[in-house]
Amino acid sequence: MWLIALTLTVRLAFRAVPAGASAALATAVLLVGACAWFTNWGLFHPASYWASHRWAFNAVADGVKEGRIGSSR
Repeated sequence: MWLIALTLTVRLAFRAVPAGASAALATAVLLVGACAWFTNWGLFHPASYWASHRWAFNAVADGVKEGRIGSSR
């Protein structure tokens, strides 16, 4: 679906703007934006993943300490 949206946007940019340079710039901006959006940034800075998900790690640790997680009945 994203590929179709990107293709239609690029085609619209080429039709709407008579100058090829403007359409090429719009295409480049869209491609860079798509690449930045879908990049897994956690690989480049793992500490940010820890910082943004710390609440979840703490909840699991608390569940293990209290016996709600990891205990068999």
